[in-house]
Amino acid sequence: MTPKKLILFSLAMHLVYALFSTGFHHWDEHFQILEFLNYKLELSPSSDLPWEFTEGMRPFIQPFFYYLLVKPSLLLGGIFTPHLWAFVFRLWAAILGFYSLFVLYKKRNTLIEKSYTAKILLPLLLFSTWYLPYIHARHSAEGLGGSLFMIGLASFLSKKESRWEALEVGLLFGLSFLMRFHLGFMILFLYLWSLFFDGLKWKRFWLHSLVIVLTISLGVLVDRWGYGEWTFSPWNYVVQNLFEGKVSNFGVNPWYDYFKYIFRKSFPPLGILTLISFFWLWIKKPKHLLTWISLPFFLVHLLIGHKELRFLFPLVAIIPFVWVLFIEEYKRYWGPWWKNGFKIVWIFNLLYLLTMAFKPAHISHDYFKAVRGLEIPKLHIYGDTNPYFLAKLKVNYFGVVHPKIKMLSDDSDPALILLKNETSWFFSNRGKFFHKLKQFEQCQLVFSNYPEWLLMFGGRPMKWQTNSKAWTLVKCQIKF
Repeated sequence: MTPKKLILFSLAMHLVYALFSTGFHHWDEHFQILEFLNYKLELSPSSDLPWEFTEGMRPFIQPFFYYLLVKPSLLLGGIFTPHLWAFVFRLWAAILGFYSLFVLYKKRNTLIEKSYTAKILLPLLLFSTWYLPYIHARHSAEGLGGSLFMIGLASFLSKKESRWEALEVGLLFGLSFLMRFHLGFMILFLYLWSLFFDGLKWKRFWLHSLVIVLTISLGVLVDRWGYGEWTFSPWNYVVQNLFEGKVSNFGVNPWYDYFKYIFRKSFPPLGILTLISFFWLWIKKPKHLLTWISLPFFLVHLLIGHKELRFLFPLVAIIPFVWVLFIEEYKRYWGPWWKNGFKIVWIFNLLYLLTMAFKPAHISHDYFKAVRGLEIPKLHIYGDTNPYFLAKLKVNYFGVVHPKIKMLSDDSDPALILLKNETSWFFSNRGKFFHKLKQFEQCQLVFSNYPEWLLMFGGRPMKWQTNSKAWTLVKCQIKF
């Protein structure tokens, strides 16, 4: 495929992911953005928000922009549903992520040397790597912050010194910092690299710095609106997570866990290539721009005890560039066989790309869309998941009425419940529980993230059904 066709293919996949990759990658994407928004819309109390709200340590910049979109629709009668707005937020994030790839590609000759490998491989890797549209379709702080930084980086590399350029770059870097405070390290070391190796003029540096400071000051005003009092969320974040060590309450990982995550989560051949190519970059090209924005950012996260792969998401857009640099350096030693190996790996990559596009990132959004408008006075739950109370937090954003909850043990007999009620509702998070209910012909499947025929395949619960997250909602009606 030509670069133009690959760009259009990437845009199409980003739109598909925005439409079908519902839900969230991590709880924070929902509870610290959508639930913060719901609170400001006066649709839920602050007491239901996570502890970060009480400590004033999460920026309100995303909920603020979303509020400006959603509030007018509520005043007009609430034409848009929470699920439609969630799609709009994913769509915005996906388009922004795609645009970050596009502008970086336009600056490719500044980031990597011209070569035949770069000409052929870079557009392929940049516009068809499976996890790029997945991450970009998440309206997470890591994803959006990374996209804004990369767009700012592309503008920065243009080396214009006009006031408009300073406004654009400073605003983008400032917003990226407000989205994800850790991006401050990437911004800092980008300017240090430019001062040491790229001849950054002090006038341009101070203009950019002024706009960044003004943008962060705007973030303080937004936080004042969000929290109802003056606070400086970046400082609160540092105090709570580092000085008081609350980040360690979520688990402390050994230093090498990031290497395991990269290997496992990104599809092992791509994970191996990523690890090797970045180590090569950091050792062999210590003065390269990509080294300066990636190595300090990675080392900071390596030193923090709690580790999650999503913390590294801001770097994903530059991974294909590092791959190309590494392949260009060593392809002459590999012989012709590497091309065939690469083709096989990329076929599996495309399968991942197409498969993940139609798979929800988390089931909860689809569940709440299915139950919207249903009257469920009492819900009996098999398993260990209460869909209305996730990560020990109440889900309010979707505006559904929370039923009374009755947790059941795995060996509870549903017949005893059916005998006492004309209508009974059951939720389960494993296929084996659905089989327990399906033996009653009065029980009908209302929601499932798997087709019913697949749940019943073989006539009895299989191992994959026992272990997989098969959310089902069943309604049983008994006529006495």
